[in-house]
Amino acid sequence: MTAYMGTEFTTLLRPLGWPREQREVAVSVTAAATAVIKCQLQLNCDSIVEPLTVRLLDENRPLSAGRQYELRCETAGSRPAAAVTWWKDGQQLPAERETTNADGNVTTSVAQVTPALEDAGRQLCCHAANARVQGGAVSDCWTLHVRYSPVVSLELGSNINGSAIREGVDVYFECNVRADPWIHKVIWRHNGRQLHNNVSAGTLLSNQTLVLQAVTRNSSGLYTCVASNSEGDTESNAFNLDVKFAPECRPGQQLVWGAARREVLQVPCEVEARPPARLFRWAFNSSAAASETRPLDAGVTAAAPGRSVLQYQPMGERDYGTLLCWGRNELGAQAVPCVFHIVPAGRPDAPHSCEVSGRGATTLRVTCARGSDGGLPQQFTLELADAERRLVANVTSRGRPDFLLEGLQPGARYTALVYSSNGKGRSQGSAAVEASTRAAPPQPPPQRQPSHHADMEPTPMAPLADRGAVGETPGSGVSGRTVLVLSLVGVGAGLLLAGLALAAILIGVRRRRLRRAGGGRAGADGASPRDKAPPSSLPSSDDNPDVVPQKEEAVLPVADLKALQQYGLLLQEARRPATLVDSAAQTTVIYGASSTFPMTEAVVLAPCWAAGAAPLPGGGAGPPEAALPSVTTPKTPRHDAGTQTPLPSRHKESAV
Repeated sequence: MTAYMGTEFTTLLRPLGWPREQREVAVSVTAAATAVIKCQLQLNCDSIVEPLTVRLLDENRPLSAGRQYELRCETAGSRPAAAVTWWKDGQQLPAERETTNADGNVTTSVAQVTPALEDAGRQLCCHAANARVQGGAVSDCWTLHVRYSPVVSLELGSNINGSAIREGVDVYFECNVRADPWIHKVIWRHNGRQLHNNVSAGTLLSNQTLVLQAVTRNSSGLYTCVASNSEGDTESNAFNLDVKFAPECRPGQQLVWGAARREVLQVPCEVEARPPARLFRWAFNSSAAASETRPLDAGVTAAAPGRSVLQYQPMGERDYGTLLCWGRNELGAQAVPCVFHIVPAGRPDAPHSCEVSGRGATTLRVTCARGSDGGLPQQFTLELADAERRLVANVTSRGRPDFLLEGLQPGARYTALVYSSNGKGRSQGSAAVEASTRAAPPQPPPQRQPSHHADMEPTPMAPLADRGAVGETPGSGVSGRTVLVLSLVGVGAGLLLAGLALAAILIGVRRRRLRRAGGGRAGADGASPRDKAPPSSLPSSDDNPDVVPQKEEAVLPVADLKALQQYGLLLQEARRPATLVDSAAQTTVIYGASSTFPMTEAVVLAPCWAAGAAPLPGGGAGPPEAALPSVTTPKTPRHDAGTQTPLPSRHKESAV
């Protein structure tokens, strides 16, 4: 480098031995006259470095096939930042996202991977490289461990021809499985139903093998195997086992045919076979000559695979017998023929000996004896008509002539007509029977609702309560009209009771006054000086109503007296049982009236006696005086209200 005095220049130096981060140095030099060079160093370093490390962050664990996983890869030490790529067995995978830290030294890449069954054992790698550095790429790889549900396939035994399996041979299946982890269970299914080990039935299960011994036609169908591991269950393909067998008669066919002479019959013969029978052979065996069997070629038609129809016409007695039918397929001819019996047939005979075996108000039961069936199955019919010959019921019985008729009218007469029929028609005659249902039992009269006054005995209101049921319908309870009538009767009875109580009090006061006057005279004649009092010292009856007259015997019938005592009516000083309100008689009746008087027979006791005609509660219109018992009440001393002087009690107080 040449420098002139007074000039300044910059040069790029590459000192050896410096760190690679400072490989390029800019030097500024100024030349002086003294030829002394002064150097000023200015360093501007830009380092380029390949990636130092790269690694897959997650653990290399087993992955389940079909599930999506997120894998991360981290690289560090590259300057500038390294480029990260994902690879699976040489095939690049797309990265989901990539991030770099602030100083650009660490880069993280994320990829989403969905492993498949075929990925088991393949390499998954993460590559990091600096594009400005040649050959500086680093990588980290995993060997994929993929778990998957079993892969199953079903095959017939290798030495078995599936198209030539016939009844009686042994068959076995093999269930081929590939799985990770290995299977822990295998089940077998036949037409969707699980099979179990059954030695007696010839079904043997051994690991992944199924053995069927001496197969039958019922063994035909679809077979599958199902293998299971921790990843799931997988069912194999279905194998259709077709067991072939020779023709056999189909069950449920009509085996007896009745025909008249010269009648043409169409007799079908149906057989079961695999493959279906397409060839048929017919023969006839006469019942008259059991050893004679002749083939029948004319009139034979094959209606469909497995079915043949013979047109047969019996011309005489020797043509009635047995028809034989054989089918044939690729396995051979039918071993046991189908047998059909041809019998002379006609219309059946009518039932007989019909009778009514049971009857009720709405039911009838008719039973008959059956006649000849005409060589064919028969059924029985009953037609029921009423007295006006209108059809009421039509009943058919297939088993026997026994009929139960229901829903009939009570006490009605009917005519039952019974006949039979078969494939040839209806019987020529019929059996008739007359029958009638029982009369309906009489209905009991409706019971009236008992009145709530019925328990009150005796009471004069009972007849009125009975008449209160006029507005009541049977079975409907007490009507509103009855309640209104009873309410009015109760109000009237209360008013009557109040009037009677007031009248009794007035009569009692009047009788006391009259008795007091008579008692004063009696005392003047025979009373002791102690019992007498000066007239001026004793108050008159008008001034002192509390003076109680001396008691006397009260004569009443026992029943009447008990009634009075029961309801608070005390009869005192009674000498005659009738005309108690007669002022001329020495008789006083005092009623112990209360604010609430029971509505019983005692309510009307006083007016009945006053009238003299009504019967007494004790019975009769008033017994003779000699027959009446006497009731005596003890004397009770009383004090005069004015003088506080004890006076002889001549009259008993009314008990209130």
